[in-house]
Amino acid sequence: MVQFHQDRGYDFIKIHGNIDKDAYFTLLEEAEKAEKAGISTVGHTQRDKPFEVALRMASIVHAEDIVMAFSDEGNLTVVDMDEKLAKNIAKQVKDSGIYVAPTLSTVAMIQDWTDPQRFEALKAREINKYLPKDAKAYWLSPKNDYHQPFFLTEHGLDYIDKVIKGARMLIKAMHKVGVPMLVGSDNYGIQVTGFSVHEDMEQLQSAGVPPYDVLRSATVMAARFLNRSASAGTINEGKNAQFVLLDKNPLLDIKNTRAIAGVMLKGKWHDRNQLTKMLEQVEIDYKK
Repeated sequence: MVQFHQDRGYDFIKIHGNIDKDAYFTLLEEAEKAEKAGISTVGHTQRDKPFEVALRMASIVHAEDIVMAFSDEGNLTVVDMDEKLAKNIAKQVKDSGIYVAPTLSTVAMIQDWTDPQRFEALKAREINKYLPKDAKAYWLSPKNDYHQPFFLTEHGLDYIDKVIKGARMLIKAMHKVGVPMLVGSDNYGIQVTGFSVHEDMEQLQSAGVPPYDVLRSATVMAARFLNRSASAGTINEGKNAQFVLLDKNPLLDIKNTRAIAGVMLKGKWHDRNQLTKMLEQVEIDYKK
């Protein structure tokens, strides 16, 4: 399986869900052999195995996955995360050298479905026009995954609340001890690719990560993780001409990353009018 994906030019093998222990260890071993050619494993924690085995990957995605690694998911019980436990977990993650992409915006959005007022606001989002028809029809209807009975019970609401609070506490603790973090761009549910990057940066700031370090996670740390520091991550002579020019200062508030004046990509400049036209074309295509 590793060779299959490596031959097709994939950068990573992503692990999702609990898999057989022997298969998991074999996968890690084979991917390690192949790493010199440019492939490694990333993904979710194995929630049915000791947390240590997840730290053998190159990166963990979703901070809540770490929370659940210390919970009893089978009995729908979430660990009572406190500062001491968060600090201990964060130190273990730091010592392993692994990168973490918290993608907090994905799990935090669950409460937009379970709270009636927030669900109405979710349905009224301006960016919903960039969603494909089938995604919009399913996720903005009462049939979606998070309108299932469990999520609307008192236990379900408390369950999600504890997961989100635990993830926020863990993110803050990981930042304090210097865990290298990445900005995610999940497109699960009605996350809109591109916009979800800004949402994730805002969630990191709300969890206690200063704007400067959020920007580092989206730029410098991403380049380091991809082994592309020689060509990307910062604006320097000899590096790729790719950057975003903003009308407002993101160091004052990370939300200002949305005030985009233009984008330089592969040496080509796209001004605000061109970017707007691109978005208008997406809207037209999704209406077809």
